[in-house]
Amino acid sequence: MKFEYNIKKSLSNKQKHGIDFEEAKLLWSDDNMVEIKTSYEDEEAKHIGVSRQAIIKTWLADKIMQIEHHKVA
Repeated sequence: MKFEYNIKKSLSNKQKHGIDFEEAKLLWSDDNMVEIKTSYEDEEAKHIGVSRQAIIKTWLADKIMQIEHHKVA
């Protein structure tokens, strides 16, 4: 899977939350993560992943995953 994200947003996320998107994408391989598919028939695939470390929102279009990360307090 190819991940795509905004570099400036990733750097901002690192400053605000202590983790950038390069690190956040690794959380998708967490065996304990719960994945919730939230897309509807007429939309692109959307997923929310919840782990002990983060909440990750993704949008999947043409096998490119865009990510948004929120660290769990």
